[in-house]
Amino acid sequence: MSTHPGWDHLEVARFDNVFVVTLLNRQLLDEPAVAALRHQLTALARLASSGELRLNFRNVEHLASLALPLLIALHRAMESAGGCLVLCNLNPTIREVLKATRLDQVLHVQESDAASQASAPAEPKRQRREPADPPVIVCGPPSARAERLLAALGAGFNVVRVPDPASAAAACTQTAPAVVVLPLSPQDEHAGTDSPALAFIRTHGRRVAVIATADTHRLPIEAYCRALAAGARRVVNEAAPTFADDLREAALRLVRDYRAERAEQDQLVRLFRQYGLVGASTALHEVFRRALKAAHFSDLPVLITGETGTGKQRLAEAIHHLDSLRSRHSLVVVNCAAISKTLAESELFGHTRGAFSGAHGERLGLFRAAEGGTLLLDEVGELDLELQPKLLRVLQERRLLPVGADYERPVDVRVLAATNRPLEQLVAQGRFREDLDQRLNVFSLRVPPLRERPDDIAP
Repeated sequence: MSTHPGWDHLEVARFDNVFVVTLLNRQLLDEPAVAALRHQLTALARLASSGELRLNFRNVEHLASLALPLLIALHRAMESAGGCLVLCNLNPTIREVLKATRLDQVLHVQESDAASQASAPAEPKRQRREPADPPVIVCGPPSARAERLLAALGAGFNVVRVPDPASAAAACTQTAPAVVVLPLSPQDEHAGTDSPALAFIRTHGRRVAVIATADTHRLPIEAYCRALAAGARRVVNEAAPTFADDLREAALRLVRDYRAERAEQDQLVRLFRQYGLVGASTALHEVFRRALKAAHFSDLPVLITGETGTGKQRLAEAIHHLDSLRSRHSLVVVNCAAISKTLAESELFGHTRGAFSGAHGERLGLFRAAEGGTLLLDEVGELDLELQPKLLRVLQERRLLPVGADYERPVDVRVLAATNRPLEQLVAQGRFREDLDQRLNVFSLRVPPLRERPDDIAP
């Protein structure tokens, strides 16, 4: 271990190939403070080279946007040299700055204390980061071309080599790669053939980001256009002088997109777990994403379909609580299959005193009880056919007529509906009005059963 107390703005401690830099400026808000650090940190990045440079922000309270380009430059310098830049002990304010600029998805942030973690020698960068980094699959048999692809990618990627597209397809079923780099074969020069590379892109290109590489000067334009049409994100020209930079930039951008998408999925899973909805499958992520979108439209009717036990009511509760306008009011749930046909109108729309025998007082009804909030019509397909026109008018006009009343009354309620039977079948059978189906089915959500998402069995 060696220390360097002569620095003006930082203290440096070295543990073998790990450099721990403690920043001394409490506020990095102006250009002079950032400029004073730039020369010193750049020199330390060269010294650390393929090791690890840890910036300890324990003493820093504020970080301005002026300092962000410096962090990005250090990160790139360490990555290109095969090393790693780690930010330690960030306070919540600085974390928010990194999150707002999306740099938290690029830079490496460590939760634990820098000095305690630096007591042990750091492992080589790729061995240490490989389990956490998304894999980048490079497809192709051992050859000079394959070695050139690896050299073009450079350090900073968790590269997995496979010999052919069939092996790449098998790898995609076992793990979720961020990128697949796939050289186009000579067979792709013939527009009438479908090479293994194109077959892979056509099968997996919608789920996995594929970068195709080829000498586009020699390849007919229709050949690499077929790769783009099949689903490749980009075709990189191997003969271009900027090939290495183009490939590295495209792969880095797709890896960042992959991380951002995974971070969004993790946030959705944590968010909906609060409402009793558990799952990690792609199908359920799409349900969560659409439900969150529906929650932002406070007046939009939503129809939730799915088999019994799939969590339709839980999903409706989540939509209500995520609705910033309606969540301040009540969520009223009514089981349409359990309402008596003779009392259904009174239950939903209320009645006045003396409206019928036994009506000794006024009743608000479930719609008015949910005023300002949300009304969930569970098993809406079981609603009596004679009552459906009155429900349709409430949805159209936002006014209802209580039983025995002379005048309609305005009502402000969001209506969610759930059913375990497709309403289209009931419409075809004449048991449900088509116009009411259209009013309820403005935004639809289908919750798939567990047998269609086996990935959710364990969680």
